[in-house]
Amino acid sequence: MNLINGLRAKDKEAFRAVYTLHSSALFGIISGIIPDPKAAAEVLEDTFSTIWHQFDSGCKDYTLLFTSLSIVARNTAMKHLKTKKSPVNKKDEDKTELPEVLDLIYSKGLSESEAAAILNIPLEGVRVALRNRILQLRN
Repeated sequence: MNLINGLRAKDKEAFRAVYTLHSSALFGIISGIIPDPKAAAEVLEDTFSTIWHQFDSGCKDYTLLFTSLSIVARNTAMKHLKTKKSPVNKKDEDKTELPEVLDLIYSKGLSESEAAAILNIPLEGVRVALRNRILQLRN
């Protein structure tokens, strides 16, 4: 039985194989969004729970399996940020009000990831700061 059919059939061995093959890469994707290791591990667990319960049967090719899994991981991490407000976001909340974010991205033409590196905050923190600054300017 291949992995995709195994996931569809809720085969535990196929699920273990998928976890073994892809958990570290998915953890890397999640850690890029949620830098706190404990929160990222929790999101990884939620990701595999979602995969177990709601595996997309539209995935027909093994080459698309990792793409499907990474989309689930990213969406789960983003949902976690919106609903649970991870400790990293609270710690960096002061940094997300920095006016430099807008200046670095729009005036100096840096990318969001370059601004994150300069300000020493997570990429998601730069995105939140950028959104907050734009909303402040609108008001």
